[in-house]
Amino acid sequence: MSRQPSKDTAVEWAVRRLLHAAGLRYRVEYPVPGMPRRRIDVAFPRAKVAVLIDGCFWHGCPQHATHPKANADWWRIKLDRNMARDRETTEHLIAEGWTVLRFWEHEAPEEVAERVEAAVERCRTLAVRRLLHAAGLRYRVEYPVPGMPRRRIDVAFPRAKVAVLIDGCFWHGCPQHATHPKANADWWRIKLDRNMARDRETTEHLIAEGWTVLRFWEHEAPEEVAERVETAVERWRTERRRGRKE
Repeated sequence: MSRQPSKDTAVEWAVRRLLHAAGLRYRVEYPVPGMPRRRIDVAFPRAKVAVLIDGCFWHGCPQHATHPKANADWWRIKLDRNMARDRETTEHLIAEGWTVLRFWEHEAPEEVAERVEAAVERCRTLAVRRLLHAAGLRYRVEYPVPGMPRRRIDVAFPRAKVAVLIDGCFWHGCPQHATHPKANADWWRIKLDRNMARDRETTEHLIAEGWTVLRFWEHEAPEEVAERVETAVERWRTERRRGRKE
């Protein structure tokens, strides 16, 4: 049992490669804040997203856990202690404001990476929203695009007609961080080209409807994004006040 790797496993490497290919940058073996002897397998400190990939044997996977017969009592205490430690670490991170994503080593790396990317993007959008709320701005989230109800605006100011969209670097073709998977290359090229065409179509439609469209990349600092959004909304308020006076 001691020969089972505890870190830098094949699954961790596969997930990290997929995240890197998606344009996400992260820290590996990041110290748990307030628990420096414990580590987060893959961490996104700014977004406060912690990814932990647990070995089925060492952490008590309900699907694949096994119980050694030799020294059975010792192993039971050891593995129970591991699971208690996992719960304690998760609760501590949540209390510190982190989003904790735990996966088993048997889960498909592609599915893990997809869920991590969605969580990071959601947290970055949430950071922008917190800043906007702190600035006294009120908005709608996941607002339907007028005339295109199946599409959504990440953060919308319907009265001001300001649409804020925060795009993932991989899925939307960031010129700085976009990557092109080599496996199924043609399929991915068509898929990503379609995403970018859809983005252009949505932007053009909103502009035609009289909206101000602000698009940002997920790598942009939330503070800068919030500042530009606040400026756009304030510009609308100023024009509105001026129109009333006239």
